[in-house]
Amino acid sequence: MILLLQQQLKGRTIIQWVPSHSNIPGNELADKYAKEIAQDGEPPVTPLSYNAARAIIKREIRDQAPSHPTISRTYEHLSFKEDRKIGSRRDAALLAQLRSGHCKELAAYRHRIDNSKDDKCPKCQFEAETLQHWISCPATILKRQRIFGDENISLGVMTKQPEPVLAYAKETFHQ
Repeated sequence: MILLLQQQLKGRTIIQWVPSHSNIPGNELADKYAKEIAQDGEPPVTPLSYNAARAIIKREIRDQAPSHPTISRTYEHLSFKEDRKIGSRRDAALLAQLRSGHCKELAAYRHRIDNSKDDKCPKCQFEAETLQHWISCPATILKRQRIFGDENISLGVMTKQPEPVLAYAKETFHQ
C-alpha cells in the first residue's frame, strides 16, 4: 500500500523508523496490518488516491491514550503543528526514538540491547541514563537553563517543545 501511495504522491515521501510495541499512537495497528500482509502474501492491488487514503486513516484509526506512565507523560502535549517544524528526517527519527526511550544515545537503552555496556550516565555517573534521567541530569543543568529557560523540565517537553529537545540532544549526546 505504501508503494501505491508513493507512486501517486507528487512530492517527497518520508518513511520514519518508529520502535514497535511501544504504545506509540497508530503503531500497534500498523504492526497488526504488517503481520497480516506478511502471513497472507501480497496485499490486493487497489488504486487509491492520497486523499482517499488519508480519509480512511482518519476515520479508522482511533488511538487509545497511552497507558504506560512514561509514554503518557511524554506525549501529553503532542502538537503536530510543532512536529511539522522539524526539518530533517534524521531529526524526526531522533525525536521519535527519544520519545519512546528507544534511543541508542541513551546509555540505559544501549545496556538493554547489550548488557556488556554500562547503563550509567556518562556525564554524571550517578544513575542509569534513561529518558527521565537525561532530561534532568545534574551535569547538564546549565544547558537546560540556556535552551529551555529552566533547569527543571518534564517529559512533556518531548512533544511540547521538539525543536529545543533536539538542540538539547545535539549538545548533550555529542560532547
